[in-house]
Amino acid sequence: MPAVYYIARQMQRHLSGELIDFILLLWLYSNPHETRRRSMASLRHVLKHTPEFQRPDGQPNVTDEELNQIVFSSLQRLKDKGFVVIYGEHQFATQIALTEKGAEFIQNELSPESLQFLEDSGHMT
Repeated sequence: MPAVYYIARQMQRHLSGELIDFILLLWLYSNPHETRRRSMASLRHVLKHTPEFQRPDGQPNVTDEELNQIVFSSLQRLKDKGFVVIYGEHQFATQIALTEKGAEFIQNELSPESLQFLEDSGHMT
């Protein structure tokens, strides 16, 4: 299970919003590269490893096409808030970047301990 899942659950308890939106924001924020970009495949991958998208045996409980639609819906909500930029909207070539506003949102909402946790383990599944 991704480390970002735990922090996203905490955020959801304190803020209104969709858990998936918080997971994707945190996954983008925790990217070890300065561009804070991720591919569509990376976003699908992190969601496949969260309990909401797994059966009890650990296998995904949604198809790849369903997961694409879920991710695109979440990205549209995040884009509407100004938290992400989407470069192309194709399931294979899409690159997503966290905006400065998105990064500031994460930095303002998380404790220093949670930010450190993301730095230490957020980019791992």
